[in-house]
Amino acid sequence: MDMQALAAYNPNKEQPRPYVRFEFRPMEDRTKASSDGVTQLVDVAFAIVRAPGAKDSLEKKADDWLKQLETYAKDGRIPPSWPHEYRQAFEAWKAGEEMPVTGTPIRSWPPLTPAQRQNVLNAEIYTVEDLASANDENRSRIGMGAHGLQAIAVKWLAEAKDAGSMAKELAAMRIKLEELTTTVTEQAATITALQPSKPKLST
Repeated sequence: MDMQALAAYNPNKEQPRPYVRFEFRPMEDRTKASSDGVTQLVDVAFAIVRAPGAKDSLEKKADDWLKQLETYAKDGRIPPSWPHEYRQAFEAWKAGEEMPVTGTPIRSWPPLTPAQRQNVLNAEIYTVEDLASANDENRSRIGMGAHGLQAIAVKWLAEAKDAGSMAKELAAMRIKLEELTTTVTEQAATITALQPSKPKLST
């Protein structure tokens, strides 16, 4: 993947998130040389980056790639959240933890059978969002039933979005109701305070 392609980033349009995996590769350490002239090797972390649906991948030293992301973010060429999110993924990988996935993970998505889930993961599609936007090449990697799975993903995301919007509307209505209840309570207390006190009846 050519990082220059990210120069077309539009902040008003959702940007496909590249997949990245990290691995250690042995490289010559020219700062260290044994007395007998034997080459000294060290493990260097590399980032292997591939845009969704792309055949080619970018392979770059992880630290250099992460610094490049920071520069691109400052220039407005990629979403500003990407450098931090990919840095978190890198730190998780170094700690031996599973890298966080942005979106709805395929691994825990209920509609898929175990076989379907593995077919999608084998196609290097890790989120429902990426399955919904899969191109011909992605679908060919998934194999039989790819179109049906994509349709399910599209429908599921649409329903989840509608449910999210409804939840937000209900939350806003609840807040408004609480505000009205507080206002009514305060007004009732004010009215009560303004009413003249009734004289006590003598016995």
